[in-house]
Amino acid sequence: MTTESKSPIDNLFSQLMGYIPDKAGQAFEIISSAVLSIVLNKDGKLNQYIEGLSGSRYQLDGIIDSSLMVEAKDYTHSNAKVGRGDLQKMQGALTDLPDITKGLFTSATNYTREAIRYAEGSETNRRQKKIVPVTIRPIKDEDETGRVKKIIININSVYPDFQKGRYTVIFSEGEEERLNKMISQEDKNISEKTISYRIDKFYDDHFNIMYTLHDLLSTQYPQYSYDDTSINTCFFIDAFIIIQDKPYKINGIKFEDVPIVKDNISFSITPNGNATILVESNKLGINKLITDTDLKAAINRLYPKNGN
Repeated sequence: MTTESKSPIDNLFSQLMGYIPDKAGQAFEIISSAVLSIVLNKDGKLNQYIEGLSGSRYQLDGIIDSSLMVEAKDYTHSNAKVGRGDLQKMQGALTDLPDITKGLFTSATNYTREAIRYAEGSETNRRQKKIVPVTIRPIKDEDETGRVKKIIININSVYPDFQKGRYTVIFSEGEEERLNKMISQEDKNISEKTISYRIDKFYDDHFNIMYTLHDLLSTQYPQYSYDDTSINTCFFIDAFIIIQDKPYKINGIKFEDVPIVKDNISFSITPNGNATILVESNKLGINKLITDTDLKAAINRLYPKNGN
């Protein structure tokens, strides 16, 4: 491609990818399908050949999600608008391709009034398929005005740290006496008549785990205010804990002097790269800036450097 034949879109493609496709207009075809795959969040393909019901063979600039035909016109070299005739030619292919449900026409130079009217008519004409005009062009300075460029999120969390509090098991009637009796018995395996036990799991009377301590703390969350520095609370349960391989029935757990932890987490969300392309379509409800990083990644997926 000679320097004289390069369009502004070709130059943009060259800045992004470091090369220009050999075929005139192909740079915009690739950019259009890449941008549409981003904003519609659907897979795309380039330069597809499909045979119609009439037996005619059509070359499609792109296909999105196997059913949306993409037609792209780069008129930036002459700064001409897409006209009605361009859309009529697309409609001829659409009506002959049964698996294509809609046409997405992309332009970097906008559309004539007649072209817009024709596209609007395709929405109500039962003999036609809908054509959606889409503007895809390099951004201008004013395109970024009023848009959110950075989102800062602050998360203030307040929670009790039960691991740093003191707890006491509330045994069912007679169970603590049974435990004390077991401790007082002469047993060489018990040092100084003391034992330790964990309360991370709670069992039913068949030794099946009913829930964990984490489950308990998550389902019976205590009430406290932001100004509190510590809390005392009870969690009431009807279960068993295992001590020295024996089940002991409990009614709950009492926590005391549990400190209240206050954390603040702040992070920001920024675009991945620099805004490069504006894509806009009232019919699709899209008005979005595409960054160079996202666009380049989408192009590489659709069109590897040595692809055809």
